[in-house]
Amino acid sequence: PSTSFFFIFCFLLQPLLLLLQILLVLAIVVGVFVVVVVLLLLLLLLLLLLLLLLLLLSIIIIIIIIIITLIIISSTSNTNTFLFHSLLYFIYRFNSSSFHF
Repeated sequence: PSTSFFFIFCFLLQPLLLLLQILLVLAIVVGVFVVVVVLLLLLLLLLLLLLLLLLLLSIIIIIIIIIITLIIISSTSNTNTFLFHSLLYFIYRFNSSSFHF
């Protein structure tokens, strides 16, 4: 009976165990890869969201500057063109190069 058990173990069970071991290692590798890819995608999404937020913030700041400029121009009876042009120049510089005067 011991020889038949050894025969069954060697020729049937050992390749099955090897296959199970290979599948386990493959599952671990695929799982780690999927986790890394998901984390990288989440990081990319977070960076895109931050970029969108910064863009929205800069647009809001520019709109506020334009509104303030229009209020100043409308409040003064004689249109102060120098102030208007300087504020427009500031807006232009703010857009072209972020705070590098």
